[in-house]
Amino acid sequence: MFFYEHNNESSLGSSYGCYVYSFAGQKGEAEGFQVKYQQKTALDEMDVPALYDAHTYAEAAALERATRFTLNGIPGEGVTIPLETGNWAAVWRYPDNTILTVLIKRNSDVEKIANGGSIAKSVTELFAPHVPQAAAGPTQKLTFYPPNEDTARELGIHDGGATPLKPWPSPSP
Repeated sequence: MFFYEHNNESSLGSSYGCYVYSFAGQKGEAEGFQVKYQQKTALDEMDVPALYDAHTYAEAAALERATRFTLNGIPGEGVTIPLETGNWAAVWRYPDNTILTVLIKRNSDVEKIANGGSIAKSVTELFAPHVPQAAAGPTQKLTFYPPNEDTARELGIHDGGATPLKPWPSPSP
């Protein structure tokens, strides 16, 4: 299941959210992931579920368990962090101090994700170049796939979901 939304009309700046979850019965260590972006003009704040001991990028980067990383061709810096819940997080800070967060959620059958740091970094690498542009585009109401009755009922959406905006930003070759 996949759903996303973005908004450029907030007083805090543009925002973006993308949530991907596996379907029942699929095997693997990771159940899914969340990507969030919030442009906050004067704040370095972030919100990562289950990351209770850091509320800014500087605090996250200073954690003993954090591993710093950079991405080729993408300005900024990031850290991956194992969480007490067995999940993993990545926090990416762009040069303008806006923040992109990634949460890799473990499958409930798995105690912890063995390579969660590399998964979190890979998801960050896929999204970091494109999210600021998508978030700054026209507002996109919550959109989900597959668009069927069960998904709508599960998400509490009764209008069939929003039609995706065209063109959707595609990764560069």
